[in-house]
Parts: sequence; C-alpha cells; structure tokens
Amino acid sequence: MIKESRLPFIEALVSLGCYEGANGAALYDMSVSELTKLLVETRCKLVRK
Repeated sequence: MIKESRLPFIEALVSLGCYEGANGAALYDMSVSELTKLLVETRCKLVRK
C-alpha cells in the first residue's frame, strides 16, 4: 500500500511527463525525501530547457 503522504509527490512528477511506465513505477518505492529531491531536480531541469 502507498502512503498517502507520497501521492502528491508522485502525481506531480508524473504530471510533468518525465516519469511513465517503469520510471513511474519506481517512484512508488521511494521515500518522501527522495521524491522531494527528485521533484526539485526535475523542475529545475525543465525550467532550464
């Protein structure tokens, strides 16, 4: 079962379009701190494009 606290982070990462399929599935195994770091890094990469 997925902890509810992770869902907003997972939904945000998936909505950015960078995490689908196997990459998206890997998000469910991450901790909240890992998801937070990944979200910040992903947003920074997208802003720089």
